[in-house]
Amino acid sequence: MLWQILNNIGFNEKESKIYLALLETSAQPASVVARQSGINRTTTYLTLEDLLKKGIVNRFERKGIQYFEAVDPKQIMNILENQKIDLEEKKNYLKKQIPRLESIAQTDSTKPRVSYFEGFEAIMNLYADSLNGDHKEIVSFLRFDKIPPKIEEYLKKNYLPKRLEKEIFVKIISSKPKEDAIWMDKEHQAKHLREIKCYDLDLPIQIEMFIYGDKMSFICLDENQPFGIQIKNKTIIESIKGIQELLWKTL
Repeated sequence: MLWQILNNIGFNEKESKIYLALLETSAQPASVVARQSGINRTTTYLTLEDLLKKGIVNRFERKGIQYFEAVDPKQIMNILENQKIDLEEKKNYLKKQIPRLESIAQTDSTKPRVSYFEGFEAIMNLYADSLNGDHKEIVSFLRFDKIPPKIEEYLKKNYLPKRLEKEIFVKIISSKPKEDAIWMDKEHQAKHLREIKCYDLDLPIQIEMFIYGDKMSFICLDENQPFGIQIKNKTIIESIKGIQELLWKTL
């Protein structure tokens, strides 16, 4: 369906259907747009106002009646470019303000802070958090064969390039692959700033654990609904790091 094309670039379903209705019928009053799109009139009015603010539709008056028309599809590219510039400005502003926001966060290091993450988007944010801060090493415990395809794609296309750019090294403990795997090649490991050691046991491990800075995260790699837990506590993190280092030396 055509509305799914628009969904893929950030439109919600109602915005997509209303824009397409206008594109098919040219300029129309809101009542006609509602009928053409199959969306009730009140919701159509509200959605048209949102689309006006985004620059996706235009409005003009003819004989006392307000008409709406869709912008040329090519103009959406320009709108997306402007949004990209605006997003960069917001990111730069937030980056400068983060110290002020962090200053009011919980500072009692004796009390662990536990956060819960659910769904693919949240899990991707959890991975991305491991690249924040000034640490230069991540310690990870995982099974490569258990990573869901959607998360694997994100790690390859988004996470890995950013980690390499920040020159963050990863030490990984994983299960031994049943056949030759490219990630076991020493040159491949060096290229991707990682060192991997394997255990030759069939353990029922279904999670990934990684430690960075003063945080530790556990991710349940469920293909349909992954979820994760993040713990922030200096005492716990240092203890787990010690256990991991002991295991690392035995492999």
